[in-house]
Amino acid sequence: DILCDLYISGFKGKGQIMGYIDAPCPTPRVLENYYYPTPTSIAQKIQGMLDINSDLVIPTSPEIISFKGPF
Repeated sequence: DILCDLYISGFKGKGQIMGYIDAPCPTPRVLENYYYPTPTSIAQKIQGMLDINSDLVIPTSPEIISFKGPF
């Protein structure tokens, strides 16, 4: 929604939708690790859009690590 509003307002820069990959939500935990974006994967996409090269790693919160759902 934010990106759409920016483009409607005349924004001419690069934009990218960041979220789940284009596939059904997997139930095995090992596949969930590829499906759900992480703080680090989001930051890496932003850095790529800004042409910034960095080995940035953002720690994952304990709540995310301990999450056992939705299945």
